Amino acid sequence: MPSSIFYEQPLNERIRLLMRLEYVFHYLGNPEPAPIAVRQHLALNSLLDLIDLIHRGDTCTEVIKELERISANLIELRHLPGVDADRLSNIPVSYTHLTLPTKRIV
Repeated sequence: MPSSIFYEQPLNERIRLLMRLEYVFHYLGNPEPAPIAVRQHLALNSLLDLIDLIHRGDTCTEVIKELERISANLIELRHLPGVDADRLSNIPVSYTHLTLPTKRIV
């Protein structure tokens, strides 16, 4: 099974933005093995990419919308049988906690 996922259809701008954010955060958290100078250069480029993405006008709005959508879906899951409501109730609180500082940036 291949380790890469290939998309044959063009994705919308929102999905491309979220995929780019995921890539940058993943790279910052898991740098590739390389000489220290190369790792520093790549880390700096990733940080600059992240700053560029954050300063786009739609980034914060899209991330907030996505977190709110996920939170709403998790709240709806509470009503399904076999779902641990106590465990699920802690998750939307953490998403709300993440969206509050982000709304101040916008």
